[in-house]
Amino acid sequence: MTDDVILNKCATIERCVIRVIEEWERAGEAFDTDFTGYRQSLLKHASLGC
Repeated sequence: MTDDVILNKCATIERCVIRVIEEWERAGEAFDTDFTGYRQSLLKHASLGC
């Protein structure tokens, strides 16, 4: 059972990291000026992985 929990958490972290990378690439130059949309999305996905 514990192994399943660890594997699920690893999968969650991996998905969140992939999503953060996607959002970062999609934001591009706009990341410096968009203080709500892209940054909020990055923070949400980063915190979900923790």
